[in-house]
Amino acid sequence: MKLYKTLFELGDNFHTYVGRGTSQERQAVAKISALLEAPQTLPQATLDALSGVTGNYYLLVAAEMWCPDCQINVTALNKMCELQPNIQMAVISKGRAEDEIMENLGMDKILIPVVAILDSSFQVVGRFVEGPAPVAVSDPEEKIKKAYREGKYLSETLCEVLEQIK
Repeated sequence: MKLYKTLFELGDNFHTYVGRGTSQERQAVAKISALLEAPQTLPQATLDALSGVTGNYYLLVAAEMWCPDCQINVTALNKMCELQPNIQMAVISKGRAEDEIMENLGMDKILIPVVAILDSSFQVVGRFVEGPAPVAVSDPEEKIKKAYREGKYLSETLCEVLEQIK
């Protein structure tokens, strides 16, 4: 779809997006990035699924650096793109998503991050909203929320996106 392609081309790459954050927000992203470098963070099954992706996919992400869910999940998605060059990502603002794609994604409001998962023709094949399903971001148990904020659900974010790519 031309709209998604245009928005993807207008979006920021991960480093530009992160660079607009405050020092504290950039530190939060750096913490998640460091976790993603640790060998035990991403299970071999997740890495194998990533390496098996064929064809090109695009992640059009609506996010804001002040949002802790964005700091966690957009950083995980960036790692996905680093590990699998067939997947590319661009980040747009929440406001732009509300103006341009909210209705197309079947949403009555934008919860961030929201990811439109696009195929090589920029057609929507799926979406990821706010956080991985096991976390139930809107009202999680305190121990789950704490583990999520510590980066314990990074693999689940990648797996949910990969499931929709398949």
